Amino acid sequence: MNVSCTVMAHIKRVEEATDLYVKLMKMPFARVTISMDYDNDEWNNGRNAWVDAETFEDFHCVIQDDSIISDNFYENLETALRQAPANDILSLYTGTSRPFKNQVQKAVDKAKEENASWLKSNRLMWGVAIVMKTEHIEHMLKYVEKSTLPYDERIGSYFKHIGKQVYYCRPSIVNHRDEQSLIKKVHNYPRVAHEYSDDVLEFKGGVISI
Repeated sequence: MNVSCTVMAHIKRVEEATDLYVKLMKMPFARVTISMDYDNDEWNNGRNAWVDAETFEDFHCVIQDDSIISDNFYENLETALRQAPANDILSLYTGTSRPFKNQVQKAVDKAKEENASWLKSNRLMWGVAIVMKTEHIEHMLKYVEKSTLPYDERIGSYFKHIGKQVYYCRPSIVNHRDEQSLIKKVHNYPRVAHEYSDDVLEFKGGVISI
C-alpha cells in the first residue's frame, strides 16, 4: 500500500507545520510534502495539497498544521484503510464542535454503547485530516472547481455526488490543537476530537450512521 501525505500549512504556523512534517518524515509514507498558504486562501491551499498526490500512489492524506499525531499514526492509518467498510475517503478526526454537534454526539454515544469502530455520513464535516484514494482526486477537484463551499464541505460534496459515504474512524487517530482558527472566527467551544488514542489500534467494530 503506497500512501503519501501533505501537510496543509499556514504561513503563521510555520513552526507547527515543520514539526509535523519532521514527524511524518520519520514514518514510512511514500512521500511527505508541505503546501503553504501565503494568501489566507484555505481552498487554494487545500487544492494544492491534493494536487501533490502522484498517480502511482494508492492513497493520499492531507493533514492540517494544527493536528496532533502520535508515533503510531502511520500504522493506525494503514490499519484504518485496510479495515474500513469502504476506503474511498476517510476522516481521521471526529470533532466536538460544529457542524451538527448534537447529532454527532448522539452517534458517538451510540458507537460507544455498541463498541463500533466507525461512524459514517454523506457529509465531510472536518478537514483536520483526510485520506482518500488517489483515483478520486482529479475528478473531485474538477467537480468542485467552481464551488464556494468551505474546504471540507467542498470535498464532501463530490463524494455525496458520486454516492460514496465518508467513514470516520473511532477513536480518532488525529487530534486538534484547541486554538483560534486563522481563516475565520469560531465560537468559544472546544475544537478537539471526541475520542483520540495514540495506542496501536484495530478498527474491526461496526458502523454507526451520523
